[in-house]
Amino acid sequence: MKIILKRINILEAVRENAILGTIFFTTLNTFTASIVSFLGLHTHGFTVLLAALIYGSLIAIGALSIYKVKTAGIVFLLLIANLYLFSYSFWSDNQPYLMSLEEITGIWGIGIPSYLCIITLSNIEKFYDTMNKYAILVIIIQTFLTIVAHLNLPWGDRSNYMEISYQLLLPIVFLMLKHKRTRFENLLVIVGLIIIVFDGARGPLIGIVCLVIYKIILKMRNRNFFIGILSGVAVLIIGSLKLNSIIDIVVQIALRYGFQGSFLRRIGTGNIFSSKSRIVLYKETIRVIERNPLFGGGMMSDRAANNGVYVHDLFLEIWSHYGLLVGSVFIVTLLFLVIIMFRSKENQLKYLFISIFFSTGFVRLLLSSSYLIEPSFYVMIGLAVRYVMEIDYIESHTRVREFNNKKENI
Repeated sequence: MKIILKRINILEAVRENAILGTIFFTTLNTFTASIVSFLGLHTHGFTVLLAALIYGSLIAIGALSIYKVKTAGIVFLLLIANLYLFSYSFWSDNQPYLMSLEEITGIWGIGIPSYLCIITLSNIEKFYDTMNKYAILVIIIQTFLTIVAHLNLPWGDRSNYMEISYQLLLPIVFLMLKHKRTRFENLLVIVGLIIIVFDGARGPLIGIVCLVIYKIILKMRNRNFFIGILSGVAVLIIGSLKLNSIIDIVVQIALRYGFQGSFLRRIGTGNIFSSKSRIVLYKETIRVIERNPLFGGGMMSDRAANNGVYVHDLFLEIWSHYGLLVGSVFIVTLLFLVIIMFRSKENQLKYLFISIFFSTGFVRLLLSSSYLIEPSFYVMIGLAVRYVMEIDYIESHTRVREFNNKKENI
């Protein structure tokens, strides 16, 4: 019996680390490559080994988990599989992209296994604790990599600043949602925010702003907090008189010390929100929707219209794939799951969902990445499905108890 329990615990540990290792793969890979490069070794072999270890574990555990999936969990799998096969069968222009290595790996090698692993986890509370450890680890690693890069050491690499800043976003959001943080965790949040502001992309900042607004709404019932917000707004209004001067000083100091984040560069040029390349993607994708308004152009139609590039907008991507009719049903269902989770009772499952929602599972998809190849999206859906299955389980058992009680009373 002890041996069986030990095997189960090992399997659960592998499952947890496979999920989180996949989500934070860029951080782990960049750190490993930097250390290997520092030692004077070739990085490619270690990258392949790390990918095989993490993704291989994810695929293996995901495959073994299929038999544990309940009916509610199977629905999402069947939906993705049918949409994929339907698109391949009826839209020949989309076939090269449906069969590309990136998309096959993203959907079937990473996305679906991530979903299977999260909905079959035995202990979500333990996963929450593991997530907390990863959050701390990722911020420490990214801080180290940032320092190394700004010291211009040859083995330091932060060329992929956009992905790295998104990697920081999830740990920061997770820690900010905790009711009780240690002083060290507060320090990590501050350091992470500094890195995102001065060395990151715009998207993560939007995620942080959305989270802050959410927390303000939750605390608006507190009168003292409301007074504090009004005081803060007054200070901002007064400070805005010198805002341009302050921003200019901050930007110049940051640029002097080598910070080159996308958001920082755009502030310096006074061009924060525009993106000509994105506008082109949006226009081409809208044309796809106009040509196929009801049922869309099939999965990957945005890639077919934009030479293999996804549209970088979740709603446009879904509407272009499935049309305004089916696509809107998809979006409404997704938003319904989000509302259910935000209105659910306070527990680790809800905090995990909200952490991913404000970081890499939803907010990011409005600006970057694609829901089809973003593992966090599948994990977010899996967490929502877990909650729905738990409700169904509780309600069914409650009905059974009530029925048995009535029989006893009779």
